[in-house]
Amino acid sequence: MDVLSEVARELGHSPAEVALNWAATQPAITSPIIGATRLDQLKSNLTALSFTIPDTLRERLNQVSKAEKLQPYALFEPPTQRIVNGDTTIHRWKG
Repeated sequence: MDVLSEVARELGHSPAEVALNWAATQPAITSPIIGATRLDQLKSNLTALSFTIPDTLRERLNQVSKAEKLQPYALFEPPTQRIVNGDTTIHRWKG
């Protein structure tokens, strides 16, 4: 069973409701698209906003939804920077 289904089961909500709740409460997402075409879908979408996902379950969802670090962004990570800088710490100039 996938993490979303496990979290949904623990919360007593459908995976779609949990996913919409999670997306709607992410700081970087300003307006999730609900796309309801039937009244029961609209009701389910509104239910998705009526509960809170506990921090422990939210962290599980955050972990499985982490984006893969792609180039060139991986170049700014500490391991790559150590290689680029010859294992030398570069401090910002304070002029």
